[in-house]
Amino acid sequence: MERRLLAVLMVVLAALLAWVAIHRSRDSEADTPTSIAPSARRRSASATTLAEVAGLSPAEPESIPAAAPSSEPAREVVDAEAQVVHRVVASAGGASAAGHLVVRPIDGDTGLPLITFTVRAASETRFADESHRGPGEELDLTLTPATYAVLVTAPGYESVELPPVRVENGGRVELDGVALVPGRGRILAEVFGLPPGETVSVRLAGSGRRPCDACPAHWQGSTACPCGYAVECTTKRVDEHGLVSFDGLAHARFALQPVDEGGRALGDACELELASGDTASVELDASQSRTLEIEVVDVDGTSMAPEWSARVAREAADATSDDEPVTIGLAGAVNEHGERSTTFTLEFRRAERLVARGAFRSPALLESSFVSRRAGRASARRRTQDRARQPSDRLWPELSAPELPLVSVVGQVDERGIAVLRPLSTSELTLHATAEHFESAALVPADRATTRVRLQMQRRTDADPTSAASLRAHESGEAR
Repeated sequence: MERRLLAVLMVVLAALLAWVAIHRSRDSEADTPTSIAPSARRRSASATTLAEVAGLSPAEPESIPAAAPSSEPAREVVDAEAQVVHRVVASAGGASAAGHLVVRPIDGDTGLPLITFTVRAASETRFADESHRGPGEELDLTLTPATYAVLVTAPGYESVELPPVRVENGGRVELDGVALVPGRGRILAEVFGLPPGETVSVRLAGSGRRPCDACPAHWQGSTACPCGYAVECTTKRVDEHGLVSFDGLAHARFALQPVDEGGRALGDACELELASGDTASVELDASQSRTLEIEVVDVDGTSMAPEWSARVAREAADATSDDEPVTIGLAGAVNEHGERSTTFTLEFRRAERLVARGAFRSPALLESSFVSRRAGRASARRRTQDRARQPSDRLWPELSAPELPLVSVVGQVDERGIAVLRPLSTSELTLHATAEHFESAALVPADRATTRVRLQMQRRTDADPTSAASLRAHESGEAR
């Protein structure tokens, strides 16, 4: 009996000792400091990821409601490369129905700030697309509170999309040092059919271009940079083998056009899309040009060529017989023979796209110059720079079509009374001509040889009822 009692007491004592040991171990663990991994130390209470700023995990949509703004909204400075937001307390004048998103992009190679760039911000229901052209180095967008995906683009740089950013009421988010990588693509062009003895260059248009480092110094001195960069296009001369290279290009659509020393187009333009960092080779044929002859036909169906031919002959005779040079007046004025000169303006389109403009005048007087002005209406200032997002509003836009400077073709009426323009593309073109209150249209067929078209002039429907009924009557000064 005593042995059984002793055994029971020993079991109870062992259980009691085990219970005491377990509780002492727990107390010791609670008092011991917990080690922190390096990554955890970097993400302290004063630094959170962009997903945390947005208030959601990467897989969650914008449907998670944001916490109400405090009286002292945080100023969030985003390190774009590390994708970390450092919170710094900033004072605010009071809560508002908008917040601020500030973007400061830099050159990824040099670290220098960019002053020409575009920021697109898209939430599920709101959209903003704003450009910065300087001065200054930042773009401050006033946005409706929401979570926005952000795309930053700049000419000649590869676009960068940033993780979603939450813009709060009265808050301010700064994306500082957003690094854009300069384009590293290249286009090699080989030009065939070079005109003997003529200097030929190639024009390159597209948003993937950027000025070189030496351009600003040349601009300050009002001189052209050897790199050939200009706002509309980059122009570089081909070598003796017809070769030219365009380097430092970003992903974009490009157009190339051979031109002569006077900037007149030689052959047709070539378009291509260049991927990031790729090299593309193109062949251009500068011999693909022709001469266009235009015979102008009056409203009544009679050709103006005989009359214009006589005027050309008379001007030539006057120029050789007089001791003093012939004085030529402005278009629309009346010469010593009572004849008016009419300026014809031409537009050439290929597949509905305007590709060239031209002009010539009827004989006797000098062509006039034209000034075009566009009237603009100031739009009402919006409280925020975003708007309701439409189905077509994508964060990544379609690549813009490259636009080369319009080809300008100036012609003159020869001794036959025919207007001659050169050089002109060999492609099929649609020609529209206007002259005073007359107009005409014609199809210019595809051809490499000299092409003749007839322009049957008609009075415009909006012409003044008192104006001359025909081109011949107008040039002779007769009223209707």
